[in-house]
Amino acid sequence: KLYGLGVSLYVLKHALLAGALLSVWYIAFYKALSGTVSAQATIISFTWPLFALIAMRLFAPHLQRPLLVREYPFIGIAFIGAAITASGTSADWELMLYALVAALGSGFYLPFLSLALERVTKSLGSRLKASFITVSLANVFSFVLATPLLVLADVSIVPSAPIGLAEIAVLCAIGIVTYLLA
Repeated sequence: KLYGLGVSLYVLKHALLAGALLSVWYIAFYKALSGTVSAQATIISFTWPLFALIAMRLFAPHLQRPLLVREYPFIGIAFIGAAITASGTSADWELMLYALVAALGSGFYLPFLSLALERVTKSLGSRLKASFITVSLANVFSFVLATPLLVLADVSIVPSAPIGLAEIAVLCAIGIVTYLLA
């Protein structure tokens, strides 16, 4: 254990994997949004819960009940519905591929975060504190992994347009409320 937080190599390994997959989500999702097919890209990217259903059963099966045979067709129907909705009239398949990669990254992020969360919760006795710690660790690892990749790809990590107080407030709200508190 490190620093009395119940953070072990097991937790760090799983938080690092979650962070790496979170980087995949961030980079691929925002790349997919960069074109003219942002609505379709968003629909495809947000199929991640469907991938998470499968990923949880592959990597953290003890944390989820097994899917019933009758539930698998519903997962397929949901994928087909998302594909039909997202297909639209766009021929920008490269951005759609980025959206799919984002969905995979986010879906496969969940079991590794959940495994780290389980261990920290047992150590601390508080799921709320454990969630804050594990999500924060995953986000730190994501930032540490994604930033050099973006710099190497010559993607500006600092906005070139002026940012006012309103934009900073929205960014803080998204970052704090959506990603930390939720």
